[in-house]
Amino acid sequence: MGLSGETFRLLFDQADPERGMHTVAHNPLRAVAGALGYDCEVHSTDDPASALDLLTERLEAGPAIMRLEEQWVVVDREPGAGGGFRVTAAQGKTETWDRERIQSGWGQEPGLLELGLAGHYLFQLGEKQRDPDHRDAAVGSIRRGIRLMTRRAKVNGCAAGLAAYEDMQRAFRRPRRDPWQWRLDLSKFLRWRGAPLAAAAGSRHAANRFLQLIAEHFEPDTREHLGKAAQKYERVAEMLEHLPELPAHLVPPLDRESHEPLSPEERRAVRAFAGIRRKSARVLKRAHRLEQEAVDELRRALDTVDRKKNQ
Repeated sequence: MGLSGETFRLLFDQADPERGMHTVAHNPLRAVAGALGYDCEVHSTDDPASALDLLTERLEAGPAIMRLEEQWVVVDREPGAGGGFRVTAAQGKTETWDRERIQSGWGQEPGLLELGLAGHYLFQLGEKQRDPDHRDAAVGSIRRGIRLMTRRAKVNGCAAGLAAYEDMQRAFRRPRRDPWQWRLDLSKFLRWRGAPLAAAAGSRHAANRFLQLIAEHFEPDTREHLGKAAQKYERVAEMLEHLPELPAHLVPPLDRESHEPLSPEERRAVRAFAGIRRKSARVLKRAHRLEQEAVDELRRALDTVDRKKNQ
């Protein structure tokens, strides 16, 4: 996540709070491969019937990175005559999958912006072209991170980085009167409060760890700015993890299409949700400020690197 710049990203779509979690602004695999000095090969087919044949053929050249059952995994051939596949998740857990499970779990997707065409995609490292310079790789990742955090153009309908914080605050502060609007907003909040918010907090924890990891490759004054940015990302992660949530016993059944008056249990939920919206907006305003300060520290770190390079 750090090398690709993905750990710095934050994407938010007011219409679909889960879209940002599955959206990228660039192919992170190509970015990581380039940082490590490798070529990167991308293969795909739009024919589900031939997808397994493509995978089997490509595994002759080595393991593949692909998305199965909504998670990124590394797939390799299972040793022996069983014909299965060895699947390793990001957390390191390894399982043996048969052909049927691979086929059912390998859905079509746009391929991380490769061609914009839906298909069954897999990614492989190619030949190593050079030995990477750790310092240069770290600088490149920080530059990518700053671009992701400060871009104004939307990515697949999602506001990015600092602009995402602005959209989140607007969503929480927007006046609501119609019962349908309250139902819709509460439904969106409950969806965003789950996996998307956990992913955002997790990326900030990862940014903190990544900046600590690369600090050893830089001089003390650069390390100071990286350390300050790391601390701010960790504070943001903790703030996101502790955003207020609607107690489970107050969550009513929601019909997002209904324009009927709110039921008594919906009114109780809406009253609690109105307070949660205000508190969340205040927390997100502070997190927004911290993220801006973190970006400023990263820019100062790069300024010190460039200044020393030119001396």
